[in-house]
Amino acid sequence: MLQAQPYIFSRTLETNGRVDRVVVAMDQGEGGKTIPVFGVFPNGTELTDAYSGATGTVRNGAIALTTASGLVLLGETPVETPDSVVVYVTNNWSLPMEIFATGSGTMYRMGTVNPGMPSHFVLRREMLATNGQVQFWGQASGMGPRVGSEVLWLRAGDAAVDFEITTNLVGTRATVRP
Repeated sequence: MLQAQPYIFSRTLETNGRVDRVVVAMDQGEGGKTIPVFGVFPNGTELTDAYSGATGTVRNGAIALTTASGLVLLGETPVETPDSVVVYVTNNWSLPMEIFATGSGTMYRMGTVNPGMPSHFVLRREMLATNGQVQFWGQASGMGPRVGSEVLWLRAGDAAVDFEITTNLVGTRATVRP
């Protein structure tokens, strides 16, 4: 816990040589807000609220942004290189989904997306190495139902992919943003 009223806490996850930090702020009210980040992120770091998509830059140890919700989940805005592909996932199903990508003869787990919470991941460049055929999968945490997108033809420089898991799983799809 970083602050009791309004409640603010942070979480750091270190896995596979990657460090993922977030600050969660609750009971912040609707509209404009300034949230202290307590040194979790240094000044100059661009952050994104995972719920609203609002972005801002840490200045003087805090971030100012406007959201429609009083709950804010702040994480670093992904750095996109010209040859990376960002995958935006929307989980409209009722359970958390583990997200996977298959391509170039391999499958890897990208992460977990909770119901109603948009999330994003950067697709590994190696997934585009052979012929750029990539398929996205969602599987309910704990080995529940599994659903996949159609195969997409991706290339370095494609800006982003939207992967939407539908409420009844039928019609789940992935599309390349123009």
